[in-house]
Amino acid sequence: MIRIIIVEDQRLIGDSLAAMLNTRPGFSVVKTFVDAASVLAELHQVEADVALIDIRLGTETAFGLVKQLSTLRPTLALIWVTDVSEEFLVTQAFRAELKGFVHKSDSFEVLTAAVETVAAGGRFYSETVVQMRTRMRARPDFYNILLSEREQDVLKLIGAGLSNKETAALLGLSSGTIQAHRRNIMSRLELHTAAELMSYAVTRGFVDSKVLQAGSKRSPFKG
Repeated sequence: MIRIIIVEDQRLIGDSLAAMLNTRPGFSVVKTFVDAASVLAELHQVEADVALIDIRLGTETAFGLVKQLSTLRPTLALIWVTDVSEEFLVTQAFRAELKGFVHKSDSFEVLTAAVETVAAGGRFYSETVVQMRTRMRARPDFYNILLSEREQDVLKLIGAGLSNKETAALLGLSSGTIQAHRRNIMSRLELHTAAELMSYAVTRGFVDSKVLQAGSKRSPFKG
């Protein structure tokens, strides 16, 4: 039996989803919650294998909740079930790297497949979600959703060939801070090598490929 909890701020939707899932052989919805506080308050009383969580819970988001659940109940498989369309929130949801992600426009069969897959230790991102991510990543200004203004400055300098030390000097930061920014940038943009980072900076217009070859002291901020 797969034991499920639902975290959905719209009670009618949460209760309806619970009723549908309870008709599925091998599924049991043990509790529905409308906010993060109630989940955390009652977590010690609930035994569950899978949690279905909406990204937006009233006026708050569930990002803090999933971080706490990952610490307090690491064996609980978490699945986003949402219709949130704001690209910044969707991007944050991807970065949370939950076991599953299903859109509310998906079919009930897709949802049950997600539950079964993550309960068995796998990962499940619906085709709707995958396509949404592909469309977002294809946008030329996608970096604006992911990176802060400071991180974009760092990308411009490092992508142009400056070392961490040179970048730190230009921005008035420590080399350690630049290294941390660099790690965050590469993680968020899903880049794995320095060459990929530099290529991204050039192709996305952060720096002219003729400006600032490796080792140059000229700043790309000065044209």
